[in-house]
Amino acid sequence: MRWFKHMSDMLDDEWIQDCLIPEYGISGYGLWCGVLEIYAKHCGDTPGEFHQIPLNTFTRKLHASWTKVEKFLNFCATFGKLSFKKVEKFCDINIPKMKEYRDEWTSRKNKNSGVTRELLPNKNTELLPKGNNRKQKSPPTPQGELPLFDEFWTQYPKKVDKKTTQELWRKRRLDPRFDEIMAGLMVQKATEQWTRDGGKFIPNPSTFLNQERWNDVPTVEVPPQKLRIPVY
Repeated sequence: MRWFKHMSDMLDDEWIQDCLIPEYGISGYGLWCGVLEIYAKHCGDTPGEFHQIPLNTFTRKLHASWTKVEKFLNFCATFGKLSFKKVEKFCDINIPKMKEYRDEWTSRKNKNSGVTRELLPNKNTELLPKGNNRKQKSPPTPQGELPLFDEFWTQYPKKVDKKTTQELWRKRRLDPRFDEIMAGLMVQKATEQWTRDGGKFIPNPSTFLNQERWNDVPTVEVPPQKLRIPVY
């Protein structure tokens, strides 16, 4: 899901005015919009369902500790705005209202453009005036399907066997772990193992993903100590 409808009358919402802002101030409104944006980016074509998002995505983008983020999510959950559960380094979260935001946009688009409702949700269908038959687009390219993989591939220094690596990314559904993977990749790229001998010891990208090598702890090579013989 690349977008969600930010309604121009959102500040008139009773929950925001009577509960959220009195508790958190206007910054609470910003936190709420930030949570919506994070969820929208990770939910793909299935808003209104649970999706697993790394904890550090929330802390980094909201500039807050996980303790503060969790307290805020609990506050929102009290009013039924979302449901979430912390699972190790991830947050399983569902915001049912997100589906309504998308559907409301669809309804307004239908009313203003005369396009049939059934045509809008399908990303492979061109929008045609009501009464016309659907015209199917050609299937999207792999680059359009997996933009986060494309960014990973751009940053990975050893570019071999892209097709296998791409299918592995798709099969293991690694989009929700993108931030974690990239953070680990940046660490590994700076290690001696990856930089010496022209990158000779860099693992293939498919191996890096399959073995979750982004979790590797870099080793620090300590130079051998010379034996000092005391002189009497």
